[in-house]
Amino acid sequence: MGYSSKMGNKIDLHMHTTASDGKDNPETIVNKAKELGLEMISVTDHDNINSLEATAELCNKKRIKFVNGVELSVMFNTKYYKEGKKPFELHVLGYGFDKNNQTFHHELKMNEEYRLKRILKMVDKVNAVLKENNQPLITEDETQEMISKTKGAIGRPHLAQWLVDKKIVKDFNEAFNLYLVELNVPKRIITLKEGSELIKNAGGKVVLAHPGTGGSHSLSDITTDLKIQEKIISSMLDYIDGIECYYWEHSKEETEFYINFAKKNNLIITGGTDHHGGERERIGQLEIDDSVMNQFN
Repeated sequence: MGYSSKMGNKIDLHMHTTASDGKDNPETIVNKAKELGLEMISVTDHDNINSLEATAELCNKKRIKFVNGVELSVMFNTKYYKEGKKPFELHVLGYGFDKNNQTFHHELKMNEEYRLKRILKMVDKVNAVLKENNQPLITEDETQEMISKTKGAIGRPHLAQWLVDKKIVKDFNEAFNLYLVELNVPKRIITLKEGSELIKNAGGKVVLAHPGTGGSHSLSDITTDLKIQEKIISSMLDYIDGIECYYWEHSKEETEFYINFAKKNNLIITGGTDHHGGERERIGQLEIDDSVMNQFN
């Protein structure tokens, strides 16, 4: 694959916009990328591609290379988690797919419809607790406003923000710990095999997202033992094309391990900050080998 050892801050292939749980719209992200001197970016919103077209157009005007992206939640069974009796939720990144693929659109549309039903159920559950505590309730207008702002890609972080804004909780951690973990409604999640086929059939590449420390729904939630992680990733090789080796919270040891594993197994190497804006303002703040860009030319 021709890997160099030239490190820099020119690439960020993992970012979220207001189309999912990010704080920045496409214009803001592209402007930040230009100001920081990024040469290639991707937007990887959760289970939707609603920001891709706008971001691609803006990148073209700013002469920044853009890669279509998405982050999917998938279920995966391994004997190293609950003895294989219960599936584990992982995140995978899809890159370079045809955003107009009809099957891809249909599946994401189903996810969006279920997401709306899920959030409405959660609003009812949160309101029931708030009512018991004589606290202000989430109104129907406020719920619709949240849905409208996210173009339907609403999730628990948006409810957490509402709780913070109303000063019912002091921060996101408290919102989740006191309300949103216990009152959660299960997601509609496809299997790793199904997610992989969906992305590949649309012409894209499947990348295991943030397997190490700090990633949400990562292998480190199962084990931090890299030897065991190696066995788990090896069992996924039929379904993935690459690994997100460079990540905001990966240790140097983890990064080097994933890079070596990827090279050994002829996998693509990607990296990104998981920028969300606001409290997770990270864009362009991660050194990534310039050779990563060559995999998307």
